[in-house]
Amino acid sequence: MKIKVVYIYIVLIVAAAAALYFFNAREDKKEIPSSSEIQNQKLPNDDVHSKLKSNAPPSRENLSPEYMAMMNEIKVKYEKNPNDTAITMQYADFLTASHKPDDALPLYQKILDKNPRRLDVLFAMTFIYFNKKEHQKATEITNRILGYDKNNVQAKYNLGAIAANKGDFKEAKTAWENLIREYPNSEISKKAKEQLARLPNNI
Repeated sequence: MKIKVVYIYIVLIVAAAAALYFFNAREDKKEIPSSSEIQNQKLPNDDVHSKLKSNAPPSRENLSPEYMAMMNEIKVKYEKNPNDTAITMQYADFLTASHKPDDALPLYQKILDKNPRRLDVLFAMTFIYFNKKEHQKATEITNRILGYDKNNVQAKYNLGAIAANKGDFKEAKTAWENLIREYPNSEISKKAKEQLARLPNNI
């Protein structure tokens, strides 16, 4: 069963919400709102979230039997085909969405061991470390992405988002201002400008 690829949004603890961007090169692209955003809107209508018991942020407590059956199906496929990177990615994505990031990380790493330049995997790992507040790891992986793709605007934006989340607003400001200067008319620069306006005024 195919699981749709997602962009994942996370709320930063700053003056207001800032988004951490995740780029995936696969065909389907969706967005999963952060927990705070979900409180004011419906969950996305994708294969993962449509299986939850209610219109509430996904957690270990509100996974429906149908969702668990889907996850177990992917798990069985993975166990039968542990070297299939597509299936491994699906299973890791499912574990991440099910709040089991520590189980997902070794699977993402397994894919990277075969292809270190998989940006979709690196972004997924950035999300996990960001959410775990392991900012150094998130930054290291983001810089690794930029090592492979120096013009990756999502990664450049994320450097600011990670810095803001750890409370280093000066670093966040620098990252976002550099992004705006390099890509003044891009959509992501508009997002960076919005976040700059929400940073504390005394930095």
